[in-house]
Amino acid sequence: MKKMFLLLLVAAICGCMVVQAQEVAPEAVLEAGPPPARPHRPKRRQLRQEARPGQQRTGAPQRQRQENQASAEPIARIRQAAAELLQMYDKDKDGKLSEEEREAMEKDLAEAETKARLAREYWRVKAVDVDGDLVISPEEEKQSTQRLREAVRQRMEGMQKNRENLRRRERPAANAVAPPATDAAPAPAE
Repeated sequence: MKKMFLLLLVAAICGCMVVQAQEVAPEAVLEAGPPPARPHRPKRRQLRQEARPGQQRTGAPQRQRQENQASAEPIARIRQAAAELLQMYDKDKDGKLSEEEREAMEKDLAEAETKARLAREYWRVKAVDVDGDLVISPEEEKQSTQRLREAVRQRMEGMQKNRENLRRRERPAANAVAPPATDAAPAPAE
């Protein structure tokens, strides 16, 4: 018991010495001087203004106007879509959708969403289903990964060709010959 007590006492004393040795003397702090200054970091507002050179700082009223202008375009598209839907589904032409008309519209649109999703996936089905019966046989399943990769490669090549064709149409013809410039004054009329 005495041995245990002595070991604990020695361990405690050694621990205190280690902690005390790690503490910095107050004189050393005074000799070192003030801590080094932190580098200047601009505030967020300054960073935002620097990121948009040439623009003036926007206040709340101006920001509100910008937000209203930005939201005007989607609202215009929504109004256009609503008008088109009303024209298509308002059978009695009273300017409003009745409950029956609304149900018919929602049914048609749900079908259209399903068809659109299936149309987006059809190219994959077509790539895997070689015989076109819309049943994926075990033989077709074995070759599905290879066929899908080939189909993706072909689609990507097609998209690249389309992009190149669009760029060619948008670029002015570099080879087009400009009409010759005439430096001479026009001949006087008689």
